[in-house]
Amino acid sequence: MAAALASLLPVDADRGKFLHAIGIHGDPIAAKERIAAANRSGKRLADGGYEYAWAFTYAPSAEEMK
Repeated sequence: MAAALASLLPVDADRGKFLHAIGIHGDPIAAKERIAAANRSGKRLADGGYEYAWAFTYAPSAEEMK
């Protein structure tokens, strides 16, 4: 999905809006660091480590795509 959307956007498209449109609503790098730290300490994170729903479950509204 990301490649398809990116191919339709202009070169100077807003990166934040692009990430939001593809379902990334947080900081995936920080989430991976939380997950790694939890794994090292033997803990399991209740939300799976991410503070937002999985990107593939997100469908942007027509208003968000403007």
